[in-house]
Amino acid sequence: MTIKNELAVNSQTENGQMEIYELKKTAKQIILNQSIPKTTKKTIYIFALGSENGADLKIELNEPNSELNIFCLYIVADKTSPKFNLQVFHNAKNCKSHILYKGVLLGKESKVFWNSNVVINPPALGTDTYEANKNMILAKGGRAYSVPNLEILQGDIEGAGHASAIGRFDDEQLFYLMSRGLSAKAAKEVLVEGFALEILENLSSEAKKAEFRDKIMNLLN
Repeated sequence: MTIKNELAVNSQTENGQMEIYELKKTAKQIILNQSIPKTTKKTIYIFALGSENGADLKIELNEPNSELNIFCLYIVADKTSPKFNLQVFHNAKNCKSHILYKGVLLGKESKVFWNSNVVINPPALGTDTYEANKNMILAKGGRAYSVPNLEILQGDIEGAGHASAIGRFDDEQLFYLMSRGLSAKAAKEVLVEGFALEILENLSSEAKKAEFRDKIMNLLN
């Protein structure tokens, strides 16, 4: 495992192992290369809030009955173009992986690149996997490039799927909230917070939820 210039918080929970990574503005690309032990549930959180770079992850599920969850939230500032590359290899039976990356593009020159490849190899009977990437673009000219991929080399599986969504800020929802008395700024914060909440709600620590919510709101101001 190689880690470059970012905050890493590791802990043991009742449900398994948890790792939290936060990329600062000038942090270098995160590089993680891990193998998940047998019957272990590993959950990885990545927060790239205004960072110039992203993360490269290569995770292998080599032992039966192991589970991987990845939750990533990125806020892309103007004139930055972070890259997120993900490889997950299912190499053993009855393993699970759930992957969710969500991003908010703030500036008209902001860009993000997301590439994912989940491979279900022949020994991986009973695999259950799903990968998704969702992007909200707040400024004209912001661009998100999203490429999810699945390689299914074993037919006897529980399920496998992927999804990708890139959308502009919803003016109708903004107008609705403003008609209820919110300012444009407050309405935008509500919509972005709701979009990001799906990542934050997976954090078991209420203190961490509050900490990252404050950082997200500060970036929007």
